[in-house]
Amino acid sequence: MKTVIKKNNFIVLIAFIAVVFSVSPLKADLPPTNEEFVSNSITQAAAAFFDSLKLVPSRVRLEPADGLNKLAVDGVKKALIVTGWSIFNDINRSNEHYFVVSTTLSALDFQYKKGTSRGFLRKPHINRELSGQLLLNISGPDYNSVSFLDFSDSDNVLPEQENYIASVRYNELTPSVSVGGVERYLEPLAVAAMVGGLIYLFFVNR
Repeated sequence: MKTVIKKNNFIVLIAFIAVVFSVSPLKADLPPTNEEFVSNSITQAAAAFFDSLKLVPSRVRLEPADGLNKLAVDGVKKALIVTGWSIFNDINRSNEHYFVVSTTLSALDFQYKKGTSRGFLRKPHINRELSGQLLLNISGPDYNSVSFLDFSDSDNVLPEQENYIASVRYNELTPSVSVGGVERYLEPLAVAAMVGGLIYLFFVNR
C-alpha cells in the first residue's frame, strides 16, 4: 500500500514538473518589430504636432534620407497622411505651391530592460524603452519653421519574441538584455535542484 502511495506521489510530482516547464503558452499576438515600434512612436508624436500647427493640409514633399533618418522620415510620412496631407515626390513641379518637410533624427535612446515577472522559472518580459528627438524643418508658401519634437514609448514583449522584434538593418535597434546580480544563476540552480530531486525520488521509490 505504501509503495502504491509513493508511486502516485511520484506521478503527481512528474505531472507538476511538466506543467511548470511547459514552454508552449497560448499563441500571443506578435508585437511590432523594433523598427515598427520606433516608427509608430514618431508617427504618433508627429501627427499631434502637425495638428497643432493649424495649417490647412495641402501637398507636401518629404526630403529623402538614409539610415535611421529614413526610419524617421517614414514615421513622419505616415503622420502627414493621417492628418490629411497629400504626399508627392516630383521636384520638377516648381511652379506649384507646396510644402517641404525635412526630417533629422537628432537623438535616439533605445534600450531593453528587465520587464514584468512571468512567474517561477520563467524569464521575465523584455521591457522596450524608447526616447528620442526629431528636428523638423517645414517650409511652404509664406511659411517657415524649425522645431524640435520629442517622442517616447515603452512596452513589454515575451523573451521568446526577441529574435522576431530585432532589427536586421540597424544595430541601434538591437540592444542586448542585461540580467544583473544573482538572477542569472537562480533559474539554472532551481532546475538542477528539481532534476536532482526527481533522480532521488526515482531511486527511493524503486
